[in-house]
Amino acid sequence: MERQELTLAELARDLSISPSVVRRWHRLSSAGSYERVRDQLSRLTLETALAHLDATLERAQKEERLPVEVLDELLGLELSTRFERRIETNRELAGLPSFKTIESFDFAAQPEIPKATLEELATLRFLHQGENVLLLGPAAWARRT
Repeated sequence: MERQELTLAELARDLSISPSVVRRWHRLSSAGSYERVRDQLSRLTLETALAHLDATLERAQKEERLPVEVLDELLGLELSTRFERRIETNRELAGLPSFKTIESFDFAAQPEIPKATLEELATLRFLHQGENVLLLGPAAWARRT
């Protein structure tokens, strides 16, 4: 059986009540749902999703997005934040002296390391191809900061 969507005016007519009463009920129902969602996100400690809820709902309403798309965005934001937090915590627990990225590598100070080779290794393509990588250098070379 196909579900038919009713406008608020049609619902008021079918229920034989004033359209203003239906509009007021709809606003209260939406407000109640909104407050329940905020409470549930808080109780589930989905803090990032909670922080982005208002902006995401406003944007979704303007773009006429589906509810499942809104959930997808909020949950994606939450997972992304948790992943970044986990990486940062693990890095701190590892006690590494400093955090360096390939982008910050000084190729001028290490001209014997080809930039193209390092950038290719950064893609991690060798993992997907089942290949090994062997880094050779003098003793303590890899530990130099």
